[in-house]
Parts: sequence; C-alpha cells; structure tokens
Amino acid sequence: MRTKAWLTVALLRVASCANCPCATQNTCAGDGDCETGYVCRDEACVQRGSACILDEECPADRACLNGFCELGVRMVVVDAGQDAGLQCRFNEATCLSPTVLQVCELGRFAQVDCARNGLSCQDGGCQAAACSGDAGTRCLDLATVETCATGVLRDCAQDELCWGGRCASATGEPCALDTECAGGLCHCKGGACDGGALASGYCTLGGCNSDGGACPLTDVCMGLASAGGGRQNLCGQRAAADCPESTAGMPAGYVGPFKRYLPIPDPTNAERYTFGDPVCFDARPGPPGASCAGPTDCIGGSTTGFTGQCLTFAGAVASGYCTHGCDQTHPCAPGNACVNRPGDPAGSGVCMLKCSDQRPGLAQCNRTGLSCRAAGNGYSVLDGRTDALGYCLPN
Repeated sequence: MRTKAWLTVALLRVASCANCPCATQNTCAGDGDCETGYVCRDEACVQRGSACILDEECPADRACLNGFCELGVRMVVVDAGQDAGLQCRFNEATCLSPTVLQVCELGRFAQVDCARNGLSCQDGGCQAAACSGDAGTRCLDLATVETCATGVLRDCAQDELCWGGRCASATGEPCALDTECAGGLCHCKGGACDGGALASGYCTLGGCNSDGGACPLTDVCMGLASAGGGRQNLCGQRAAADCPESTAGMPAGYVGPFKRYLPIPDPTNAERYTFGDPVCFDARPGPPGASCAGPTDCIGGSTTGFTGQCLTFAGAVASGYCTHGCDQTHPCAPGNACVNRPGDPAGSGVCMLKCSDQRPGLAQCNRTGLSCRAAGNGYSVLDGRTDALGYCLPN
C-alpha cells in the first residue's frame, strides 16, 4: 500500500501536495466566486485553511507553499518594519534549539524542524546524529543508514524508514511487535483493535504534536481521542493515490484501510485542531455520517473541545450517527458541513455528511431515519458548504 519515499534533507523544505484543488467540484475565477469559508486557487474553490497566500493563514506546523498549507519551511518575519529583502544575510543560519534551525530564505528568516527528517540541529544545519566511536549505526536521511565502524551506506528496503539509527517498517505497515516499527510503536498489536484494517497492527510513532514529538516528513500527525478514551496523537501514513476512499470497486469483504481525514492536533492547545492532508487508516473511529453504537466509535481530537458523539435524534436513527461539535474555531473535515440543529446555540452545531461525499463502507445516508435533503425545518448550514444533493439529515 505504501510507495517508497526516497527523501533527502532537502525535502525538509517541501512535501507533495495532498490538498489538490482537483478535490473540489467548484470552479472559480476569483475568491468572490466561492462560498463562505472557501477561496479560489488554480480555478477551484478550496477550503480556507488548506489554501493560502501567506504562512500566517496556515496552522503553526505548516507553511504556505504553492498556494496550499504544506509541510516545509515557515517564513518568520523578525522585524515587520524592516525591508523584507534586508532582514538577514544570504546563507545566514543558526540553531534556535536542538531541533529547530533558523535560516535566511530570500532575505527573510525561516525555520526548519530538523526532527521531521529524524535529524538534529548542529553547527548551523540539520545534521545526522554523530557516530558513537566505532560502533552503531546512524540515519543520514529517511532512506539511508550508515554503519559507523565501516562507513558503509545501505538503502532501507521498500516499505521501510530510517529512524532512530536503524531501518524498520514505515508508518502504516503491518506489525506484531513495537520493535518492528521505525517509530517504535505497533498500534493495535496483540489484537487490541477488534477487527478492521488494523487487526494485524499499524506501525506508527506516538506523541506527535506533544512533548516536542514530530512525525517523519512522510507522515501526518492525527488525533484519535474520543469521548471516554485517552488522548492519542499518532503518526499516520499519508494517503497516496492507491489508498481507496471507500469499498466501491474493492473486493467483497474489504475492510480497509481507507483514505481518511482525521484531526491534526494543535501542539499549543489541546482543544484546537485542524484538518489537512488525509491519512490511509482504518474505517474506525467513524467519521461523520458513519453508524455507531456509542461515542467511542466516532472520531475525536481532544479531551475537551472535540469529542466524538453518536446521535440517535431522539431514537429516530437506531444505528446511530457519528459526528462531533463544530463552530467558527472547530471545523469539520472535507465532505461534511457544520449544521445548526433545533436547540443548538447560535453559531454552533455538529458536523453532518454532505450527500455528494457519501463513501460506501465508511459513511453513508441510506439508513432508517435518515435521508438526503436540503437544509431547512430548523436545520441551517453554518460554514457555507452547499451540496446539490443535500445533507444526510434526520427525517
């Protein structure tokens, strides 16, 4: 499922665009042609927060590259009153911390998180860990390991990553033991997750966006906490073209993995999150619109501002409806809209499935008590996400 990523230190500056404008169905010539909350990029309306002009429009761990918030160098203006071309000298670089490098990029200061490539900041650059005497190994980049005693270099195998001085299974690969994984964690090992795509274990790295932890540049940090459960920030495998969006076209009985939008936790505020690049992950925890037996079946991103909910709409939907709260600072993932229901406080609501984004085997609106219809009768869309097919709402 995973394509080998032959990355070098230069890839700290850029990552492939996963928020492609082709993901939207709307065309435009300017921002005025788009709905509220969307902007025009490359003649397509995309959600504000993934599209950008300045770094300041992006989450704190992302930079504005080619009009989209991506992983890479984030420009930091040190003195806004100074001419942008004179803030620093060409090639000026210094280590701000053991992991953060500040460099001069086109006359402006920018910062690089060396840890995203498994490196540390030393002597004004992102460097591989020093060899310890004549023993041990070290990672020169995400794909190359060096034997310190001999200086021999070896490429990691397909579906492996060099992390912590050794080649091991990359994020998303199946596992049985923690030691098999480059990140040192086999999520769902020992049958801890009942069935689904993760039944055989999922290699990952824990604690991202907290305690200074960072995922490798090839991965996405995702928050898996839900109501009744502890917060888990794990690295997820960035979804590639071969990760299916649903069971449509897949063999009978296919249970995943799927292309999923899971919350990216804010490292500075446990209540805040955003949605960015999709991951290739299990169908569970369920996205808005999925059936559920209880709130722990549904996605959540923090223990306070973003916990999963399993709605039955006063018993009208016996199979339950996965969702979570939303408002101006707590967005919904692509494919959903923030809907204010009868009785909800003004300006807040829950995320509900857009019918044009139904995904067989993952999120559907073909269950008793639900139908695809336009907003109305006490239901109103808060974030301007329209859908010609309507929304998955209770009858």
